[in-house]
Amino acid sequence: MERFDRIPDEADWSGYENDFDVRDLHERFFGKSHMQVQEYFGEGSSISRMDELMFSPRPVFQYYVQSFALYVLSPTAAGDPVTASAFLSLLECRDGQDPGSVKPVYPLLAKSVEFIADNYAAIPGIYGSLGKGVLRSSPSTVPPQELSAASRIQAFSRLKSVRGSECVPSMRFSANLAMAAIFHTSRGRK
Repeated sequence: MERFDRIPDEADWSGYENDFDVRDLHERFFGKSHMQVQEYFGEGSSISRMDELMFSPRPVFQYYVQSFALYVLSPTAAGDPVTASAFLSLLECRDGQDPGSVKPVYPLLAKSVEFIADNYAAIPGIYGSLGKGVLRSSPSTVPPQELSAASRIQAFSRLKSVRGSECVPSMRFSANLAMAAIFHTSRGRK
């Protein structure tokens, strides 16, 4: 079984110098623990961290995405839908770009995805109507564990039709909420 609790070393960062954004991430994060990098999330920085982690070497992503997940659960991130959206976008886009990079570490991220689904779905105006049939348009939600496989497939199809094939930071937050429900039920629940 793989372990994801070791701070990435120089070998894990191999190739970082080939990407401008990942060089910035290396400058900020190299040799640091989850708690030591918390200051680099939030207050408009979460989208930058999403971009940097998107293209970082796999071991670096798998370690520091946990830092992002911890930040999402922190009191500092409370009420920050931009950070929540960036986190979900990172998971979806990284999984599409580097299949198999999210699944092994997902059990360590599931609590953050569930938190986002539970706490941001009820915000009128952010949630929107995309999730009808997946998440209700009223403040109440369909618990992710009650979504059938057919509902998840339908939600994913609707999500792709709204978002297209490009993964960019400016995606609609409601699409990311639907993705939270899909991720949470298809990968995190047993």
